[in-house]
Amino acid sequence: MRLRKNPLAYGCPYDQAREDPGMGRFRETLLRDACKRLDESRMCRYDRRSGAVAGTEVGRVGSHFYLRHESVREFNERLRQHATDADILVVVCSAYEFEQLKPRSDEVAELDRLRESEVCCPVKSDELFALADEPAGKAATLLQAHVSRAPFSAFTLASDAAYVAKNAARVCRALFEMALRAHWPSLAERLLALAKAVERRLWWFQHPVRQLADLEPNLHERRRKFPEDALRQLEAKRLTVDRILGDLNGDPREVGSLVRNNSAGASLVAAARKVPSVTLEADVKPITRTVLRVTLTVTPTYHWEPRTHGLGPEPWWVWVEDARAERIHHFELVLLKPPEKRARRGMEPVVVAFTAYTVRLDFFPINLVTPPRLEATSSALPRFVSPKIHSKATKSCSLKPFFFSRMSLNIARAIFRIEHEFCAPRPPCRSVSRLMSWSSSSSSSSVSSSLSWFVSFPILNFSPSRAFARVRAVVVVIVA
Repeated sequence: MRLRKNPLAYGCPYDQAREDPGMGRFRETLLRDACKRLDESRMCRYDRRSGAVAGTEVGRVGSHFYLRHESVREFNERLRQHATDADILVVVCSAYEFEQLKPRSDEVAELDRLRESEVCCPVKSDELFALADEPAGKAATLLQAHVSRAPFSAFTLASDAAYVAKNAARVCRALFEMALRAHWPSLAERLLALAKAVERRLWWFQHPVRQLADLEPNLHERRRKFPEDALRQLEAKRLTVDRILGDLNGDPREVGSLVRNNSAGASLVAAARKVPSVTLEADVKPITRTVLRVTLTVTPTYHWEPRTHGLGPEPWWVWVEDARAERIHHFELVLLKPPEKRARRGMEPVVVAFTAYTVRLDFFPINLVTPPRLEATSSALPRFVSPKIHSKATKSCSLKPFFFSRMSLNIARAIFRIEHEFCAPRPPCRSVSRLMSWSSSSSSSSVSSSLSWFVSFPILNFSPSRAFARVRAVVVVIVA
């Protein structure tokens, strides 16, 4: 309706609008041009002859995360399976959503200061340095400064940093979905780590207890329970959640002595128990040499708190990968439900069963990672025994043909179809050789002579087991 009332606003020439008042041909032209662009971006498959349009996995991900086709085309050209953190940052900031972020003259000095700081911008590369004066370079600098929580003196940079952080998280999630559907495990893990870093404003090399400290509403209580010096000691001494709860048995005194703050030991241990963690138990049953039936039992081992984890289920991504070939064989989203209010037990385990297609391997890793939390990962390495390869059929030999009229066994002629006057026999299998030895020792000369001619019958069109079954059936009839 709007196109008919004002065709010039949509780029329709005046002469074409007079010739086609219904705008049918102009709308068809717009649709064909849009399909061609989407086809070039691999977001759909467009047949120009028939006009058929079929969606792709990339197109579904792009539409779900509201990505422009220019951004998807850029991702297809730049994204690689084995990419470093700097390469991923360049791909994310090269999206079409950041094209309007051109560096202003009054922002160049502060951008250079942020770019040279190791604390604000820990990810550096030659490609990022070459893009310093472009919108992608400015977006990369502001994104790293936002994650590092660096202050901005210019109000325009603070506003642009908020815009970059809001869109970069959405772009990282979209790229993570694309990497999953492309079956790239290492790239998917890096993209998910970057997405969580942008959302939580914490780098992946920082301690996950910091994200629980940020949930403290009172600033004074946060400084008392989670002092900055104690958090830095956790990162310097590499006291991970597994070491705090496993090696130190969750003892607040030992943790407090290691971080040089005895009063903060109890709060750090309590926060470590709330970091999402699970244990995996995998039961693998091979159906064939390439198809596996996997039953995965996911048991949560952390304390659920509504103020920390929310009221809804906790999503976890599980994928089966081949570490040698760098390929994901199967991926699935698992939801861990919170415990009931009156339940005395903790969170109930979740059983996931699926069928995965793998190559010939005796073991393969199963990874489980949660999107919202840092360092919330778990893995299992199940082993299994693959079934053996069945023996192949014996090869046929070039033997002289004989006439069917020479066969004295009419029962065999009735069972097998005889369409030609003569045929080329194949050598007998082991089972038939045993039968010949039995017939030679038999007292019945007629059975022995009949079997001698029957063994020469061409049963090579069947497997040895089936051939022996048919020969045995014939022998039973003769003896009876």
